[in-house]
Amino acid sequence: MYMSLGKGRYVLDTNQDPYAKAAMEAYADASDPAHPERAAALRAELGSYAQSLACAETAWRLFHVAWNIAKHHDGYDKRVWAQVSLHFSLLRRRFHAHQPPFCPSRK
Repeated sequence: MYMSLGKGRYVLDTNQDPYAKAAMEAYADASDPAHPERAAALRAELGSYAQSLACAETAWRLFHVAWNIAKHHDGYDKRVWAQVSLHFSLLRRRFHAHQPPFCPSRK
Protein backbone atom coordinates (compact mmCIF):
# COMPACT_ATOMS: atom_id res chain seq x y z
CA MET A 1 0.00 0.00 0.00
CA TYR A 2 1.36 3.42 -0.93
CA MET A 3 0.59 6.48 1.19
CA SER A 4 1.39 10.13 0.66
CA LEU A 5 1.50 12.47 3.64
CA GLY A 6 2.39 15.50 1.57
CA LYS A 7 6.13 14.97 2.03
CA GLY A 8 6.63 11.97 -0.20
CA ARG A 9 5.32 8.47 -0.54
CA TYR A 10 5.46 5.74 2.03
CA VAL A 11 5.15 2.06 1.27
CA LEU A 12 3.49 -0.38 3.62
CA ASP A 13 5.02 -3.71 2.66
CA THR A 14 3.12 -6.50 4.36
CA ASN A 15 5.83 -8.98 3.40
CA GLN A 16 8.63 -7.08 5.13
CA ASP A 17 7.05 -4.91 7.81
CA PRO A 18 5.28 -6.74 10.66
CA TYR A 19 3.28 -3.59 11.48
CA ALA A 20 2.03 -2.89 7.96
CA LYS A 21 -0.98 -5.19 8.24
CA ALA A 22 -2.04 -3.56 11.51
CA ALA A 23 -1.81 -0.15 9.84
CA MET A 24 -3.85 -1.35 6.89
CA GLU A 25 -6.49 -2.87 9.17
CA ALA A 26 -6.72 0.38 11.13
CA TYR A 27 -7.09 2.33 7.87
CA ALA A 28 -9.89 0.01 6.73
CA ASP A 29 -11.69 0.47 10.06
CA ALA A 30 -11.26 4.25 10.05
CA SER A 31 -12.30 4.73 6.42
CA ASP A 32 -15.26 2.33 6.51
CA PRO A 33 -17.98 4.89 7.39
CA ALA A 34 -17.04 7.25 4.54
CA HIS A 35 -15.65 4.73 2.04
CA PRO A 36 -17.14 1.27 2.70
CA GLU A 37 -16.13 -0.06 -0.73
CA ARG A 38 -12.50 0.92 -0.17
CA ALA A 39 -12.52 -0.61 3.30
CA ALA A 40 -14.08 -3.84 1.99
CA ALA A 41 -11.49 -4.06 -0.80
CA LEU A 42 -8.67 -3.55 1.66
CA ARG A 43 -10.05 -6.20 4.02
CA ALA A 44 -10.41 -8.58 1.07
CA GLU A 45 -6.77 -7.90 0.19
CA LEU A 46 -5.76 -8.67 3.77
CA GLY A 47 -7.79 -11.88 3.70
CA SER A 48 -8.07 -13.82 6.93
CA TYR A 49 -5.48 -11.54 8.54
CA ALA A 50 -8.16 -8.84 8.78
CA GLN A 51 -9.90 -10.99 11.38
CA SER A 52 -6.82 -11.46 13.55
CA LEU A 53 -7.03 -8.32 15.68
CA ALA A 54 -3.86 -6.82 14.24
CA CYS A 55 -4.78 -3.58 15.94
CA ALA A 56 -5.11 -5.25 19.33
CA GLU A 57 -2.97 -2.62 21.03
CA THR A 58 -5.09 0.22 19.64
CA ALA A 59 -8.27 -1.55 20.68
CA TRP A 60 -6.79 -2.15 24.16
CA ARG A 61 -5.96 1.54 24.50
CA LEU A 62 -9.46 2.56 23.38
CA PHE A 63 -11.01 0.05 25.77
CA HIS A 64 -9.22 1.77 28.65
CA VAL A 65 -10.35 5.20 27.45
CA ALA A 66 -13.94 3.93 27.41
CA TRP A 67 -13.50 2.31 30.82
CA ASN A 68 -12.26 5.58 32.32
CA ILE A 69 -15.21 7.47 30.83
CA ALA A 70 -17.69 4.85 32.05
CA LYS A 71 -16.45 5.22 35.63
CA HIS A 72 -18.06 8.66 35.76
CA HIS A 73 -21.54 7.60 34.62
CA ASP A 74 -24.56 6.10 36.31
CA GLY A 75 -24.82 2.36 36.03
CA TYR A 76 -21.06 1.80 36.01
CA ASP A 77 -20.31 -1.73 37.17
CA LYS A 78 -16.65 -2.31 37.97
CA ARG A 79 -17.09 -6.11 37.97
CA VAL A 80 -18.48 -6.11 34.43
CA TRP A 81 -15.67 -3.94 33.08
CA ALA A 82 -13.08 -6.08 34.89
CA GLN A 83 -14.58 -9.22 33.33
CA VAL A 84 -14.43 -7.70 29.84
CA SER A 85 -10.87 -6.59 30.54
CA LEU A 86 -9.92 -10.14 31.50
CA HIS A 87 -11.26 -11.58 28.26
CA PHE A 88 -9.68 -8.80 26.24
CA SER A 89 -6.34 -9.57 27.87
CA LEU A 90 -6.69 -13.22 26.87
CA LEU A 91 -7.32 -12.21 23.26
CA ARG A 92 -4.25 -9.96 23.30
CA ARG A 93 -2.10 -12.78 24.66
CA ARG A 94 -3.35 -15.13 21.95
CA PHE A 95 -2.55 -12.52 19.31
CA HIS A 96 0.95 -11.99 20.66
CA ALA A 97 1.46 -15.75 20.72
CA HIS A 98 0.39 -15.81 17.03
CA GLN A 99 -2.61 -17.98 17.76
CA PRO A 100 -5.89 -17.28 16.02
CA PRO A 101 -8.28 -15.45 18.33
CA PHE A 102 -11.79 -16.65 18.95
CA CYS A 103 -13.82 -13.86 17.42
CA PRO A 104 -16.58 -13.63 14.82
CA SER A 105 -15.57 -12.75 11.30
CA ARG A 106 -16.42 -9.31 9.96
CA LYS A 107 -19.35 -8.96 7.62
